[in-house]
Amino acid sequence: MTDSTLRLQGTGDVPGVARGIVRRAVEVLIPYLGRLPELTYWTRLVRDALPIGVPVGAMLQTPAAVLDIGSWSAMTDVIAIGCNDLMPCLFGADRDEPRVCDSLDPCAPVPYRLLGNAATDVAEHRASVRLCGVLPRPGSVRAGIGRCRGAGEAW
Repeated sequence: MTDSTLRLQGTGDVPGVARGIVRRAVEVLIPYLGRLPELTYWTRLVRDALPIGVPVGAMLQTPAAVLDIGSWSAMTDVIAIGCNDLMPCLFGADRDEPRVCDSLDPCAPVPYRLLGNAATDVAEHRASVRLCGVLPRPGSVRAGIGRCRGAGEAW
């Protein structure tokens, strides 16, 4: 998340976020979306509460959502990929469970393959995509993503 990204904790936060947008360049990301109809519903609700022109986007946090990034990008102003929630889903391991947390390997090629495919898919839509969460520093792993600039930065 960047300094100009506001996090909604629930529907009750929308009016507060709207009041907090005063002469700041912000974008609103809607987290925990699982299906495109949810994006449609929440985007409409959030946009109705915000000043005109505030970008509203989706936080993708599951492998299924990231694999379908082209569909999501066609329906939103900005997309963020939430790596902290994505990685446990991708590896089938709970980061808070000591018996399996070692299965989460941020240096394995699989997450970078997934992100590389997402970068290719989203390039066709010229959408703005951010990576959020923790990943190794760019350059520490060479797995073909190419355009990943690091946590919280645009591709």
